[in-house]
Amino acid sequence: MIGQTISHYKITDKLGSGGMGDVYRARDTKLGRDVAIKFLPEEMARDAERRRRFEREARAVAALKHPNIVTIYSVEEAAGRHFITMELVEGQSLRDVIPRGGLSLERLFDLAIPLADAISSAHESSITHRDLKPANIMLDHSGRLKVLDFGLAKLLDPTADAERAKTVVGSVSDTAVGQILGTAAYMSPEQAEGKPIDHRSDIFSLGIVLYEMATGERPFKGDTHISTISSVLKDNPPSVTSLKHSLPHHLGRIVNRCLEKKPDKRFQSAKDIHNELEGLKKEVDSGELTETVGAAPAAARSRSWLPFAIVGGVIVIVAGMWMVRSPMQDDGNKTQPTQVAASSAPGSARAGGDNRKMTIVFPFENLGPPEDAYFAAGMTEEITSRLAAVSGLGVISRTSATQYDRTGKTMKQIGEDLGVDYVLEGTVRWAKRADGSGRVRITPQLIRVSDDTHLWSDTYDRELDDIFDVQSDIAGRVIEQLDVTLLGSERVLVETALTKNMKAYKLYMQAKDLEPEGDFAEYDMRRVKLFEKAIELDPGFIAARSELSIHHSSHYTIFDHTDGRLSRARKALQAAETIDPDHHRTRLARGYYLYYGFRDYDQALTEFLAALAAVPSDAEAQQAIGYIYRRQGKWDQSNAALEKALDLDPRDEDIASNLATTYRGMRRFEDAVRAIERAIDVDPDDDQNRWAKARYMVAWKGDVDAARELAPPKSTRGGFWQALSWFSIHMWERNYSAAIEAVQEMKETSPLFQALQSHLIAVAEALAEDPRAARRSLEASARELETVLDGAPSNSVIRQWLSVTYAILDRKDAAVREAKLAVDLTAKDNFAGPESLENLAAVYAIIGRHEEAIDLLERLMNTVYSGSITPNLLKLNAAWDPLRKNPRFQKLLQENI
Repeated sequence: MIGQTISHYKITDKLGSGGMGDVYRARDTKLGRDVAIKFLPEEMARDAERRRRFEREARAVAALKHPNIVTIYSVEEAAGRHFITMELVEGQSLRDVIPRGGLSLERLFDLAIPLADAISSAHESSITHRDLKPANIMLDHSGRLKVLDFGLAKLLDPTADAERAKTVVGSVSDTAVGQILGTAAYMSPEQAEGKPIDHRSDIFSLGIVLYEMATGERPFKGDTHISTISSVLKDNPPSVTSLKHSLPHHLGRIVNRCLEKKPDKRFQSAKDIHNELEGLKKEVDSGELTETVGAAPAAARSRSWLPFAIVGGVIVIVAGMWMVRSPMQDDGNKTQPTQVAASSAPGSARAGGDNRKMTIVFPFENLGPPEDAYFAAGMTEEITSRLAAVSGLGVISRTSATQYDRTGKTMKQIGEDLGVDYVLEGTVRWAKRADGSGRVRITPQLIRVSDDTHLWSDTYDRELDDIFDVQSDIAGRVIEQLDVTLLGSERVLVETALTKNMKAYKLYMQAKDLEPEGDFAEYDMRRVKLFEKAIELDPGFIAARSELSIHHSSHYTIFDHTDGRLSRARKALQAAETIDPDHHRTRLARGYYLYYGFRDYDQALTEFLAALAAVPSDAEAQQAIGYIYRRQGKWDQSNAALEKALDLDPRDEDIASNLATTYRGMRRFEDAVRAIERAIDVDPDDDQNRWAKARYMVAWKGDVDAARELAPPKSTRGGFWQALSWFSIHMWERNYSAAIEAVQEMKETSPLFQALQSHLIAVAEALAEDPRAARRSLEASARELETVLDGAPSNSVIRQWLSVTYAILDRKDAAVREAKLAVDLTAKDNFAGPESLENLAAVYAIIGRHEEAIDLLERLMNTVYSGSITPNLLKLNAAWDPLRKNPRFQKLLQENI
């Protein structure tokens, strides 16, 4: 065609070709301008009815006047060829402009806003694009965006959406595969299935384009056109904010809503998308995006068994679990012991010395049958969470309120114990009818602690459906009585209910209060099912979705370090983000997801700080901030944050034990013991905290006898802490047969715990100098650990165990490789990093590279945070036996006594 003249158009160049015809550059000799000419397919030209329909609808498309839509000049026929003449756009397609990793946020807004406006303008004229993709979007030399081929897919065949789908998914030649894949990757589900489509199909395609602009990746992928379409139909891609944490979460919400599989759940107009993007740009430009808004969250609950109790060192024993560590260990300096706030009255610090009016909501007394107790607990939870959102109040967490035994105590004693100025208490009686409906009578009363004065009381006798309004009213009356000024955003938090579905709320409360008794796998399954049932009853239940995401993130860190588990956390988070990305509970879930899933401490800290800003009395957010600071090596800030969390939740043994962990890591053992004793005071029978104190005493004073006294009794056979405690004691005493017997009694079904059990037995057999049994066990352990590691390649703890196994098997290169990989995985983690270095030192000691081992020990002994390296532990731990006669090792012991 090049060089030919059709009518008064001289063809000068070929611009491209596609399923809707070939495109050429031509000179309009009449008007003296360059145009683009698209020659239509021959099969269409031969169908007279299709030509007439096409010409009629082409006139409608030609009537579109928008600066970001390419103008159609004419529909013509000459020399037996049918063609369209259009505005010629010289520049690059959007496909060629999007860099790896996506566009900058500023550039994304510059292009996405006019793109959405162009689509909106066409839709208002009842014209859909039907083939929206980056290849059909051009940027001219001035940078202006232009959408090509608007409406042509429909114009070329307005009667057969199904036929278009068949064309895409049917057999194609190899030369067309790239084109077909590209089209399939931008289709809506209804278009891919051949169903009738409307303008909402364009909205789905726009979501795909926005996703690619933001991240540089397509949300739906496949090796073939069939697998790509299957991805469009079935997959829920990760949020753009999951792939690129610097993006605003509102952008993730906008894109996610565009990508809803069902058309009626998407944005219903492109104008809404344009307005959302324009508003978001203004927020970003003005800096307003950092402000948090949203509905009232559920009150935080202590997760005493979660990652802070295990990950980062609790089950890491150097040289194959030869020395047990405490929960959530950080990295720290040698520091002289000092008095700590943990030993003082909880309320004395007043959460950092502020003047907030400290309040506690005691569990409302259930006057009905025992099975209705959850309802009274829910009242406490909801009222506490609403009051916690008020910046002028300091509210003790529900966990501490529930655990505190106030039997026989005066109000003054309560105030001194908990550091509170006011107490809210009440009773609940629920009268149910046969049909499940009913009335509830709630009698709250507010008491001033200083003089035991009843400031306010009332009786609410309401239909059960009104209960959430009652909760808001009670919170509002308390705020009024305490003369606290509500900010505008706080009023929304106080007045908004988590859900109005009573059955969903009951399941949610049951899930939150479920304790991990017995098998962790069974606990995991039960808790997940309860959250999922609550969500099924109320899909908009953002607190349930957020808690489910946190649960999965936690399990990813501890028990199930696999992509599948992290994907479950992500999906639950995305669902919460779709509802409200800036909700306090969404922020917490996002923070945990970034923290546990990606070790992105900076971004996680941003989320936790935002959650705390929204709900100033949230002990969980305050606690999480302390953990992040610890990972970042900000020890003083970590301690301060955890102490503030204890002010807000003085009966939370988890916070106290983690504060103890930080002090222990800094070798401030006196302070560590005081803090862990505070946790033990809450629950004297808690094996984990008693064993933590035992380890501190051994590290501090080498007191193995004290460890024996504090260890769980041997009569409690089968428990994790019982087995691990006695294993460690016997290992320190070099009683290897007893150590093996202790760990053989551990009854856990999780693959992680079973791998740990096999590993410990193999290490003890090797030390017991039973070469034949040890080799069999070590090789079996190595295979088991390798299997676990295949599903969790980023788990540094598994790599540490495996490196020790390889070292004892004399597979030196493999041992060092795995140990160094663990070091690399924790290189930016001041909390877990020292443990990986300690493990590498142990590997060096085992394989005979003694000087390198001592180099690392000297480094760790002088590190700000490495409390598992003390003279007493170096003396007791069998890992260091090969170094005993080395003068440098002996000097290390003497210099640090």
